[in-house]
Amino acid sequence: MFKYLKKILYIFFYQFLRIVIYYSLLPIFILIKFLTNYRFSWVDYSRIGNNLNILLFLRLNNLRVESLKKYSFFFIPIFYNKIKANNTFFDLLDKKIKILPQTQFLNFFFNLFTSRNDLSFFYNFQSMALPAGIKFDKNSIFYQLNDSEKKNISNYNKKLIELNDEIEQIGNEYLKSINAEKNKFICFHARDNSYGNNLDIGNQEYQSLRNTNISSYEKGLNYLVKKNYKCIRMGAVVQNKLSFNDNSIIDYATNGDRSDKLDLFLSKYCTFFLGGSNGATIFAEFFNKPILYINCELLTQTWSNNSIFTLKKFFSVKLGRNLSYREIINDLEEESRKKGFVNYLKNQQIKIMDNTSDEIYEAVKEMELKIKNKFIPNIEAKKLQDNFWKIAGKDLLKSDTFNISESFILSNKYLVN
Repeated sequence: MFKYLKKILYIFFYQFLRIVIYYSLLPIFILIKFLTNYRFSWVDYSRIGNNLNILLFLRLNNLRVESLKKYSFFFIPIFYNKIKANNTFFDLLDKKIKILPQTQFLNFFFNLFTSRNDLSFFYNFQSMALPAGIKFDKNSIFYQLNDSEKKNISNYNKKLIELNDEIEQIGNEYLKSINAEKNKFICFHARDNSYGNNLDIGNQEYQSLRNTNISSYEKGLNYLVKKNYKCIRMGAVVQNKLSFNDNSIIDYATNGDRSDKLDLFLSKYCTFFLGGSNGATIFAEFFNKPILYINCELLTQTWSNNSIFTLKKFFSVKLGRNLSYREIINDLEEESRKKGFVNYLKNQQIKIMDNTSDEIYEAVKEMELKIKNKFIPNIEAKKLQDNFWKIAGKDLLKSDTFNISESFILSNKYLVN
């Protein structure tokens, strides 16, 4: 009984302390906001993928958009533990943006404001990364941009970071060791729960719907090997080693070769990146590389140039069929932003189905042909594409060269019903 009471008192005291600190700091931030041109955002040291926030800021900043150019931005480091996800990457970012010192106080301070849903003092550039983020964040910077700025940001085609000579040398030596050449290999990654669980931030099973079985890549990878590509598996922490063997398919994530520097080098010089809608693709996105996004649960990274994607399928047991994209965004999109989404799907009797190995294989072939400028567009697929984007709506940043895979839309026409 005493132990239970002690826990309640601790929670009460902790919440009380948070409220006191919040209202003590609030006047200071109000003064900063109205008396200076200083503004704040964040950089995530623990989860690489959350740094789409920085990617979109750099695009905006490099284009000198009207609504931002009068401000000076500072970025608060947030983290779950003191270990950075990729030291080399953050060293390069430190040359591009003003990052404040990594301290427990600033981390607590940021979490304090965001836990109270008070983002009025923090710019959330990441809300523009996904159409759902724009749709449900009416304070998004997206709504301050004019049509010309939206178009320029969506089609921005320059590299956002550069590698130093040391990284280039390390990378060149590695390529020589595996008998590969720049722009003649692809990087691939399939998400599992290993990385999230490794952060020690609680059970990450609610994120499992974003996972992909890497064995479904095998047929597509074998096609690329026959086309004389090396295929390099990426990932800082992965669940299992590859179950299929080929000298040209390299399990770089588990064979002991992986390093922070090589992660960046390989992402910069791959022909394209094969992955999902998760953090593993972010370095390729910073280098503006073509990406084949496989098994996306919702529309994502629409500003990624020269890229294509496929979607997971939402099968309704009640209706006995897959849901159209219109049904998905009308009925599921808002719920997808909540931790209880997996349970919600179970209650609605909706099953999420991954792409088949054949669908991935066809998308890989399509991507490789597009890279070589040998792809011949299909007229019917173009009409289906147009219908898909009408359903997706206008509130998104979309590159002119970002589209759903033609082979995928042709075999899943129900999406545009």
